[in-house]
This record gives sequence, structure tokens and C-alpha cells, in this order.
Amino acid sequence: MPQLPIRKTHHLAYGRVSIPGATYFITLVTQNRKTDLTANDHPEHIADTLRALHRDKIINLRCATTMPDHLHLLFVLGEVCYLSLAISKFKNATRKALAAHSLYWHRNYYDHRIRQEANTNDFARYIFLNPYRKSLLTADQLWPHWLCNRTYKPDFQQQLTPNGTPPAAWYKNAPTAQDLIDQDTHP
Repeated sequence: MPQLPIRKTHHLAYGRVSIPGATYFITLVTQNRKTDLTANDHPEHIADTLRALHRDKIINLRCATTMPDHLHLLFVLGEVCYLSLAISKFKNATRKALAAHSLYWHRNYYDHRIRQEANTNDFARYIFLNPYRKSLLTADQLWPHWLCNRTYKPDFQQQLTPNGTPPAAWYKNAPTAQDLIDQDTHP
């Protein structure tokens, strides 16, 4: 029987830097990529938890989108705790509601500290476009699990269609998360 590749997700923590006031792009994945994160009232519970973390100044949430098997976040880390503790607080606050439906977070997460403030718009646009790029809805539909802080105004929002959807060319030619990270890391 062929051997499956060994995932080395514990390497995600190597080089992890926690800087209060820095902007982070975070991806949290469900255990075994189970696709029930947008079912039941999970998106509302996730949004409420993110708002609570924002209210408690643990994070300054910019935007987020809940996908069937993962969550993308863009936020500025507050002064209250380290990045890993902020993520732990989020996971702990959502654990019980998810576990009631046999849904759990993967124990690790992916983070990227955004080095250039100008790139936050690109990451916000990526987060917004993610459900369109994954063909979870048509170009004329709005993703109900997008969350954006009312004080955060990414530039791309001015270019949306009158009903708030993206031009079709955006998600057909949108950069990947890795493209954005590479651009931010090696300008």
C-alpha cells in the first residue's frame, strides 16, 4: 500500500512573530477539512466571536470570510496578548458550538504578517473573492459570510458593481494567497 505524505504542520509555528500593531493574514482550517463551517449558525457564532475579540481590543478586525472548511482573517493584533493567544481565544470561544456538530479546528493555523501597509487592500480583496474563486456562488450573488469592519474601507470596494458583487474578471484572474505573500515578502 502506498504511504501517504507526512504533513509537517508543526513547522507553521517556526519563525512566527507576534508584534502588537502589526497586520496579519490568518487562515484557520477545520480538522480533516470537514466542510460544515458555513452550516447551521456557525458563521454567525464566528462573526460574534470576532466582534467580541475586536471589542476586547485583542484584535482590530479588518475583514473575514467563513468558507465551508476554513476561515480567512485580516486583522491588526492588539496590545492585549500574543498572536497565538489571540487565535487560541478565538478557537476556544467557538469550540463548543462547533463540537456540537462534530466540527473542530485543526490544531495549527497559517499566519502571514503583512509587511507593507499598502498590501492590506490586496489581502482584503483576496478574502472577499475567495468564495467566488471557489465557485461557491455566481457572479451576481453576495457571499453571506463576508464580514468587514465598518471603519475599514479597502479600496477595492469602490470598484464593486452597484449590487456589491465583483466584476467577473477579478476572480478569474485573481492572484493566489501565495502570490500576495510573495509580493509582500519580496517587493
